[in-house]
Amino acid sequence: MTRDAAVLLDDILESIEKIEEYARGANERDFKSDGLMQDAILRRLELIGEAVKSIPEKTRSENPRVP
Repeated sequence: MTRDAAVLLDDILESIEKIEEYARGANERDFKSDGLMQDAILRRLELIGEAVKSIPEKTRSENPRVP
């Protein structure tokens, strides 16, 4: 795995951890009524999507568990 791929995967994991942190203790009603939480989680999901698209095909083919 290239250094770039490792950095991207670290970024994905960091975003997942942040989403968990933002949503900790919240239920669906809390989420729906908190625009700031929605925006923060949506932004992290966007970052995950951007990182996933940038992972080299070689890394994906060598590591089937990588998205």
